[in-house]
Amino acid sequence: MKTAIITGASSGLGAEFAKSIAQSGRAERIMIIARRKERLELLARQLKEYARIDVLPLDLTEDGAVKKIEEALDGDVPELLINCAGFGKLGPVGQTDGQSGMIELNCGALTRLCEFAASVMQAGGHIINIASIAAFVPTPNLAVYGATKAYVLSFSKALSAELKDRGITVTAVCPGPVDTEFFAVAGIENSRLFDNLVHMPAGYVVSRALKASAKGRWVCTPHPFYKLYRAVSKILPDRLLIKLTRA
Repeated sequence: MKTAIITGASSGLGAEFAKSIAQSGRAERIMIIARRKERLELLARQLKEYARIDVLPLDLTEDGAVKKIEEALDGDVPELLINCAGFGKLGPVGQTDGQSGMIELNCGALTRLCEFAASVMQAGGHIINIASIAAFVPTPNLAVYGATKAYVLSFSKALSAELKDRGITVTAVCPGPVDTEFFAVAGIENSRLFDNLVHMPAGYVVSRALKASAKGRWVCTPHPFYKLYRAVSKILPDRLLIKLTRA
């Protein structure tokens, strides 16, 4: 049975990935994971005609979370792992709550899930990790969030190289602002930086990410504007670009 695991599936990109994969028939079984059980159950009801949807309410930062996922799989080997769980918080370091929790979820939980997937996946498997354009250049007032996404980008590239000979792909997706709950959770309102950036629908990002994964690309930057930004970030010094990225 073709099985997919999607974290952060109660809203935003995670929910959109679940819809796309179920409706396209890419997986026969989809395990959707998040803390909000009611949201997951609603999504499962919407998609039950397309695939078997397993709801697993879970805090991925708790001890034994990966073990619970392994037990829920009941012997099935995932063909697709999509790590969408994560959050950001706007504010200066030392004056903003949730910074260490951000590291634990955005980096720690993602790493443990990738470790599990790498240990069991077979040839033809795919891992998709959600990073961000914040991975390209340090972002004042989103310093920790940006650093976690830089980790995701670097880790995903290295893991892709490690798993290449086994026929398993790893793709880091680096979108700009996506129309999801991220901004409300991050406490970002009326930001000159984010108001002036190109925003993308979740469906657009998911479509590009799945195509990039199928082609075995290491990095997916969904919009031409952000592809240019990524290229510029490799040329110009951080000291210059950081003046433009302050949130």
